[in-house]
Amino acid sequence: MMTTMSFSFKKFTFIISLLLLQSPVAFSLYNKASFIHPASPKSHSSVDSVATGYGLFDNIRNKSANKVRRKDSTNLFSKKKKKVAGSAGSTKIQVKLLKDIAGTGQTGSVIMVTPAFFNNKLRPTRSARMVSDEEVAAERSQSAAAEQSVLVAERELQDALADTMVVIKRKAGPEGHLFGGIGPKIIMNALSEKHPNELWKKNKKIKVQELSDAVNEKIIKGDIKEIGNFIAKIKISDDIVSKVGISIEKEA
Repeated sequence: MMTTMSFSFKKFTFIISLLLLQSPVAFSLYNKASFIHPASPKSHSSVDSVATGYGLFDNIRNKSANKVRRKDSTNLFSKKKKKVAGSAGSTKIQVKLLKDIAGTGQTGSVIMVTPAFFNNKLRPTRSARMVSDEEVAAERSQSAAAEQSVLVAERELQDALADTMVVIKRKAGPEGHLFGGIGPKIIMNALSEKHPNELWKKNKKIKVQELSDAVNEKIIKGDIKEIGNFIAKIKISDDIVSKVGISIEKEA
């Protein structure tokens, strides 16, 4: 009898198990509790709240990580851009050239250069020095005063040469041909002796610009080779020109 009851209990248990497996609720509980998702990102279900060992809060974790990663990369990129924009390499310094530098400037020029160009090329060769705005302003003021002083001296020389007649005596033949020509250098020496002025030596721009015959105003190319009266245009500066009379006489 015990054997019969034991067999009946096992049979009863088996039937109950079958009935439970056929129930949708039981099948669902069994499925959720025992099914393990494959370890593949594409096969993750939208329901990831079951403690399966795979996919537990993975979607939430991945979304949060992606947000943090994007935020960090954006901040890093912004910091890099800001650093480049404000880097010391983009700042230029003011220097005064002490030598003529091809493609850069001439002696005395005040220019802006990069620190690297100054430290690597200009300073080692002593081609430039750094200057402040105050130094530049002071030098410009001194330069303007000096230019004004020169301009005054040039005007004074122009007034002194106006209506001047310089007499130069030379040996000449019976027909008035000179034994040797009278060129710009002889004329300039005669003018500097008659009208002493520091500009004759300081200003290298002063020169005889043109010679012409005083009678027919014919331009003379080269030296004067005849006795007679002539007109010389003396260039004192780019904007100041004076006319002087030159009389060539036969030396006794």
